[in-house]
Amino acid sequence: MLLRKIITSVKGLEDPEYPLLGPNLTGLYWFGLWQCGNKFRDGLFNFLHVCSLLFVVTEFIELYYMRNDLMKVLFNISVTALSLVSISKTVFFVLYLPYWRELVKNISKEENAALKSEDPVTKELMRNYTVYSRGITGSFWAVILLTNIVTITAPFLKYATVPIYREMIRNGTEPYPQILSSWFPFDKTKIPGYFVAVAVHIIMTTQGAGVVAVYDANAVAIMSFLKGQMMILRYKSQRIFGASNEIPRGEVLANIKECHRLHNFFLEQYSTFNSIISPVMFIYVLVCSIMICCSVVQLNMGEVTMSQKLWVIEFTTALAVQLFLYCWHSNEIAYESQGVDQGVYSSNWWRADVQVRRQVLLLAGKLSPSFILKAGPFTNFSMATFIDVSIRNCSKATDLIVINPLTAYYSARVSKNEMGLGRIPPRWPRVEWLFSHTVENIMENSQAYRFPHDVFLRRLKQVIIKCFKLKTHLTPKSQWCVPGHDLGVHE
Repeated sequence: MLLRKIITSVKGLEDPEYPLLGPNLTGLYWFGLWQCGNKFRDGLFNFLHVCSLLFVVTEFIELYYMRNDLMKVLFNISVTALSLVSISKTVFFVLYLPYWRELVKNISKEENAALKSEDPVTKELMRNYTVYSRGITGSFWAVILLTNIVTITAPFLKYATVPIYREMIRNGTEPYPQILSSWFPFDKTKIPGYFVAVAVHIIMTTQGAGVVAVYDANAVAIMSFLKGQMMILRYKSQRIFGASNEIPRGEVLANIKECHRLHNFFLEQYSTFNSIISPVMFIYVLVCSIMICCSVVQLNMGEVTMSQKLWVIEFTTALAVQLFLYCWHSNEIAYESQGVDQGVYSSNWWRADVQVRRQVLLLAGKLSPSFILKAGPFTNFSMATFIDVSIRNCSKATDLIVINPLTAYYSARVSKNEMGLGRIPPRWPRVEWLFSHTVENIMENSQAYRFPHDVFLRRLKQVIIKCFKLKTHLTPKSQWCVPGHDLGVHE
């Protein structure tokens, strides 16, 4: 029911000229990304984009000033990371706007031509991915709108609901609530500078959230289109020789030609889309990797309050969800493209003569490569990438936290003289000590932050394996021989 209401509300933004991307282009127009030639309006939004870029720079300046306070740095880096992603989308979209125009034009032209055809299966496949795109667009816009409202109102809700906090502000012991953390050339903690800072924060937060919403929804819609074209191409390759009744040779050759044309069209649109979105996705992957590590470290610090933990979890989840959208749909394109050539082999190719079979074989070879979107020159967008970014980075950060007892023990074992040099080399801790203290540390963290039971068992298994490898590495070679197995080294 809720999904139907969302799709119905989005349908009001449709444009017959753009069957798939009508609502997405309207959203891009609202936030100044889709510029239609109005010099005054385009100039005004370009000025706003430049101000947004400068605002992100002021956020990094503020992080530099608070560099001595690790808690503040970790707390504010979440918002700064999202701001960096948002401004990168704005800058690259405006720079690549001519390529976006050409891409949207080609997509709409292909869809309008397909809607005029008499093929009901093609129309049904188009309707399916169009409805799916509408649902994703409406849902994502609603989530971003709610997140923007919560981000703006959260500091003032604390001021309105906590009397002690209001009293501390009146006494001057606490500053006025801030939406974001950024540097200003004036005192933002006193009126009237405070009102100016709040107004700037509201504008920048709304613009940044809007850019993220419309950019991601538009990208997901295009990825759904690419997946749908692969499904249509497979269907057309299956019908090269007709269904049950045999068709003339000329119609067969026309069907083969249509498959070549549609595949060439897909290659062109895929190459264009991949080239204009790859730089932003590269920044995406880097930011997500850094943020997940910072979040795990911050959540395990004792000075972090519950509200700060919720704040960190919210922004890290937002980054992870955006990354998941791209990885999932890119993985879908790769999955569909892997099976396109099977449509040729499942057709009635045995009806054709030798010359036509050669044409069919060439078509099957052309359709065999798979396609996947790239995040810069180093990685691809797939579910494997998402797992590497989210789980492996989280595991590495957890390893740093688990190794703290070992570091403390090692430091305590080092005795120093007045020259600062150790009198004796420190002994490496026994495996029994390492195992017991590491398990206690994991149990403490799992109880405090309610880690799932399977995660705890998996981490415990990894610790046991590491301890066994450590003991094997530190054991002298003379003791490597396992009882009952003579390695032939005894004289």
